Amino acid sequence: MGIKQEDTIVEEIQFENGVRLLVPDAIALQDAAAIVVTGYQLIHPKDYNAYYRAKADFFKDNNFESLDKYD
Repeated sequence: MGIKQEDTIVEEIQFENGVRLLVPDAIALQDAAAIVVTGYQLIHPKDYNAYYRAKADFFKDNNFESLDKYD
């Protein structure tokens, strides 16, 4: 799995099978129960866009933003 990131914003996710989805599309598919981004939580704040995050722990190496980057 990898991510495309602009500054601090994750814009796109590349899955292990090579499929790339924009984050809003991945969120919509997960909300529709069509996919699950395994290992990460989908957060829906009241006053902000939904986003993915690692389960809360004290390790930074498993954070969503720490996934391999691609262009």
